[in-house]
Amino acid sequence: MTTLSTDKLPQDVQEAISLVTEEHERVMITEGGHEIAAIVSVEDLELIRKLEDEADIRAVQEARAEGLDPVPYEEFRKELGL
Repeated sequence: MTTLSTDKLPQDVQEAISLVTEEHERVMITEGGHEIAAIVSVEDLELIRKLEDEADIRAVQEARAEGLDPVPYEEFRKELGL
């Protein structure tokens, strides 16, 4: 995995995109030595979304198996103060 610092990112962004699209690399963006973001291919993003969806489905199935009642969306937002 390639790592780029934010102080060099503007000049390296085209290289980062090329690494992702042509070399199938993942590019880690750092700031102050800390990982803060990543540039990944659309295929990787779709895989991440699929894995998140599968995890959500499993969580719902587990909640249903435990007999937990669903919470309506508006009630959930109200509980969170949104």
